[in-house]
Amino acid sequence: MRHFLRLEFYYYCIALIVIASMSIYTVYIMVSIVNEYDKYNILPIVPNYSHLFIPIVSLISFVYFFRDRDYLSIAFVAFTFYVVPIALFFFLYNGQKLAQILSSLNALSLPLFTYMFTLWIVSHIRKLYFFNVIIVIAFIYVLIQYFIISNILFTVYNYNININISYIPLLLLFIILAINNKYVSGVSIILVCIALLVSGKRGGTIAFFFAIFLTILLWFSNNNKRKAILLLIFIGGVIFYLLYFTDFLSANRTLERFFDNNGDMDSGRSNIYMNVFTMFLKSDFFNMLLGHGFGTVELHSKSGLSAHDDFLEVLYDFGVVGLILYCRFHYCFFIKVLHFYKLRSYYAYPMIFAYACFFILSIVSHMFGYPYFYLLAFFLGYIRGMEKRIYIYGFI
Repeated sequence: MRHFLRLEFYYYCIALIVIASMSIYTVYIMVSIVNEYDKYNILPIVPNYSHLFIPIVSLISFVYFFRDRDYLSIAFVAFTFYVVPIALFFFLYNGQKLAQILSSLNALSLPLFTYMFTLWIVSHIRKLYFFNVIIVIAFIYVLIQYFIISNILFTVYNYNININISYIPLLLLFIILAINNKYVSGVSIILVCIALLVSGKRGGTIAFFFAIFLTILLWFSNNNKRKAILLLIFIGGVIFYLLYFTDFLSANRTLERFFDNNGDMDSGRSNIYMNVFTMFLKSDFFNMLLGHGFGTVELHSKSGLSAHDDFLEVLYDFGVVGLILYCRFHYCFFIKVLHFYKLRSYYAYPMIFAYACFFILSIVSHMFGYPYFYLLAFFLGYIRGMEKRIYIYGFI
């Protein structure tokens, strides 16, 4: 008994240290992304040295992963262990600086470490209550920092700015929904909804509301028809009231962008997609097959922009092989959603919500390769860890 308590204590210490580090790192990411687009560079930034050890730890975790024969885990590992060597090869071939190489390898390999850690800790801690409390506290901390940063930017730019870090609260919401506490989930959904509606980012807003709609439909199909209908009527009534009886539309930058007839509805994405695909078709056979290297769309395109589409970005950066592995990862994610749906499991709800957001953002924006992608990996590791608890302890 004493040995068990000591082991549980060690698990919680490790979890506290890692999640606290991830929280600080996430805030660092937000500040870094803001400073990349902020011409005034108003937010202070502190040095981050995680890129010195994360790639090594992530590669070591490969040994652990091969003990887990879950198809989603295998697809995730296969994709990661393809893109990291390919990225490293092209970095060395093109003579990139060491700091740039380590930073990029960190972004590519951190999700693997995060997945491994969450899967391991969730499947081994016997009582998850305090672990979930740590996650909620971390969520509150990051969300407070997000609103502080947003408020600073709105003050400087007089609300005429799109908050590019708004995907981070959305990804954190996946993790909160997996905890399975209706009160915490309800409050978190409202806070993230507010964050997205004031961010000016249409892609995140579309993904959020589409995911909410699909989740309610799933709830409807699981014999909660009366509650689901009442919820849809309530949400529809609130939206109707806000649009037609208040100045919410004209005062909200995100919604205003949807109804701006003078603007470009797709923000020039159709031209970007065509340019990236044309660049790919002009490549030689080797580059078509294995790609051009991580982050090369921005370097090679005349506009200097990314593809604004994960599938096109992966196709150009990592070739046909990379695209096949990335599509395989999407496919296994979707199959896992269906698996939970057939089991009538609660986790079908956060899974359908997460995949709907992941798929939409992969089409209209970016998830893979960006520093916040590891938050999705954390969520998937949590879900897989809950699955493994059944085999280890006989209960969830």
